[in-house]
Amino acid sequence: RRVFLVRSVSLPALLGAHPLPSVAGSKPRSELVKNVASVLLARNRLVAVQVSMRESPGLASERVLASVTSKALFKDLELERNMRGALSSLPDGVARSAGVDAMEFAASIVTFDGFATMDDPINERMLERETTPAKLVYVRRAVDRSVNSFDTFLGGLDADLVSDAQRLVEQL
Repeated sequence: RRVFLVRSVSLPALLGAHPLPSVAGSKPRSELVKNVASVLLARNRLVAVQVSMRESPGLASERVLASVTSKALFKDLELERNMRGALSSLPDGVARSAGVDAMEFAASIVTFDGFATMDDPINERMLERETTPAKLVYVRRAVDRSVNSFDTFLGGLDADLVSDAQRLVEQL
């Protein structure tokens, strides 16, 4: 199992239904490295949320942190575009499915809060007020499952590709 450095409605409805790319092989390696680096950053941000939730269990602010972070993965890191680019290097299989699952679990954190799209603003105070123990459990599980899916996905990629992407992440 690889260790990655940590620096700190449905998926199709949120992001637009686009078919997954087929394995092309024609994508320039530098572009693929950038795609994987962005996926690594997304994974690392969720790991930071995961650690924070373990250190402060039961706090409503952790749910807000998870929602804001998940939304930023799609808006700021363009997770969908970069994951689809990285998926283009894999044939159908467990790792490819895990990449899709990672996106879906991350998106579910936002959709669970009732947002129809990633463009809807997050009202942090409302989320804190409406946080229940059951909602915290759901969000914690979604974060854990997303991180696990990211790990499975990244583990299925070419090791040299992931190493190059990791070096790019470390330069940022």
